[in-house]
Amino acid sequence: YKRQPWASSVRLEVRSLTGRIMETLVDDFRSAGDHHALFSPRNLPSGIYYLMLISPEGMTVRKLAVIR
Repeated sequence: YKRQPWASSVRLEVRSLTGRIMETLVDDFRSAGDHHALFSPRNLPSGIYYLMLISPEGMTVRKLAVIR
């Protein structure tokens, strides 16, 4: 996910189209810099989901397609 300009708490979630949290990938305090998170959609059915990065600086949302 995107570069953090300074240390802060972050949450990285996978949400359904209705907004339900399907999986939380990161919920932690992170240092400044680039970070990576692994995601394996084994338990998710095919469909469109949202990947949401939430921090005190704001929120970034990206669409995610799971195809089986």
